Amino acid sequence: MLTIGILMICGLVVVAVIFVLVSIPSWRRWGATDEEFGAHYPHDDLAPGAKVKAVRAITINAPVKEVWPWVAQIGRGAGWYAIEFLDNRGCKSAAYLMDIPEPALGDQTVIGRLVSFQENDHVAFSDADVSFMGTKCKFCIGHAIRPVDANRTRLLLIARISMTHGSSVLVPIAVFLNDIMETIMGVTQLKNLKRLIETYPERLKRGDIHRVPGRHGHQKYDYTYAGEEQSL
Repeated sequence: MLTIGILMICGLVVVAVIFVLVSIPSWRRWGATDEEFGAHYPHDDLAPGAKVKAVRAITINAPVKEVWPWVAQIGRGAGWYAIEFLDNRGCKSAAYLMDIPEPALGDQTVIGRLVSFQENDHVAFSDADVSFMGTKCKFCIGHAIRPVDANRTRLLLIARISMTHGSSVLVPIAVFLNDIMETIMGVTQLKNLKRLIETYPERLKRGDIHRVPGRHGHQKYDYTYAGEEQSL
């Protein structure tokens, strides 16, 4: 009986591993079409040699010009719009458009420095020296905006990651855990942004906008706008 039990456990482990290996590619392209996943983005050039590519996407019922300001403020004082007790120390992300500087190369956030942006098109942050699960990695992560028509927009969350240092055992584990984390947080972020952007005009009419004063009213992790000497 013991032998049968061990064999069953081993069988379940094998099934679980196969399930994970089969599922990971779909995690990395949640909501994205084949064309969107295979397209070239500025993020690709900013992380040459990256082994991991993830493109997650959602349709927002709003024109590009209404989506862009929300994308431009992510991580630059407005919070991250994902699971806030995990990525923002419990601080609630801004449910309105903040009066903050426009993006500029050199803006610094917890996910790296703003290294590329184009109004109504994309933002990309990069960090070349990140420690994660006993490995070193470099990455480029950010968003791209693509119009569907005059009233609908595709918002894409793009990540390019390369593990640069780590043992042959730790690297696969780190990649796997990163995939889980990015999928959960990324999908949550896209869904929250969709909800906030689509309801914003009506919420403005109702006056249902609760502004929080102060630089860190919506974001606990430090950020610095280009030209500033340090975070305040």
